[in-house]
Amino acid sequence: MMRFIDYSARALRETKQQTHKRMTVELIETFVELAKERSPYLTGNNRSTITYSTPGVLHWRVFTTSGYGAWLELGTKRMGARPYFAPGFQIAHAEFMAKGGRWV
Repeated sequence: MMRFIDYSARALRETKQQTHKRMTVELIETFVELAKERSPYLTGNNRSTITYSTPGVLHWRVFTTSGYGAWLELGTKRMGARPYFAPGFQIAHAEFMAKGGRWV
């Protein structure tokens, strides 16, 4: 006697997870590129230090190691804010959602 086991539900679930992970990677990479493009430019130091890390599954940290990236984003009492992270994320997120992305 032959017995058939249907693994289609599991395969579909795994495919959806992999697709979501791939789309999330695209979101983060798009965000980093947009932040670099929008970063105020004088020496290029801040732009060149914008990167991301993946400390866990579907857990991302996007940051700059220039030492003054937050001052550019938020401003100081002597300098107005010149946001580049927030607008970059908003654009990347809108593109992500337009492609059918969702947050887990």
